Amino acid sequence: MTITKRPAMLAAFGVAGALILGACGGGGGDKGDDKAADTTASTAPASATEPAAATLNVEAHEFSLAPADLKAAPGNVAIRYTNAGAIQHTLLIEGVGGFKLDVASAGAEDTGTAKLEPGTYTLYCDVPGHRAAGMHAQLTVG
Repeated sequence: MTITKRPAMLAAFGVAGALILGACGGGGGDKGDDKAADTTASTAPASATEPAAATLNVEAHEFSLAPADLKAAPGNVAIRYTNAGAIQHTLLIEGVGGFKLDVASAGAEDTGTAKLEPGTYTLYCDVPGHRAAGMHAQLTVG
C-alpha cells in the first residue's frame, strides 16, 4: 500500500464505522405507561439528536389534501408539503402548537418535523374556507 492511498482508506473505514454505529443506536422501549391513545403531542420541536422517521409527502390541491389518510411511527414525524394547486395553502396539525407549513404558490414546498405520540391527528389548511371545502386529512400515529 502506498502512502497516498492510506489516508483515503483510513477515511473510508472511519465513515463506514460511523454509519455502522449510527445504525446501531439505542431505541426507546416501552416506559410502562398505560395511556390511552392521545391526540395531543409534544409542542417542542424535534431534537437534532432524535432521528426523524421517513418523510411523509402531502400535496395541497384545490381543495383537498393527498393522500387523505397517512400513517407514521411515533416520535419525530417529518412532512414535506407541496403545492400542487395554484393558490396559497397552509398545513397545520390539530392539537400541535407551533407546527405550520406554508406553500404560497404552485410548485412551492415547505417541510417540518413534529414529535408525535400515538393517536389520530387531523391535518388541515387554515386559509379561510379551505378546511370547510375539504382540505383535511387524517394522520394515524402508532
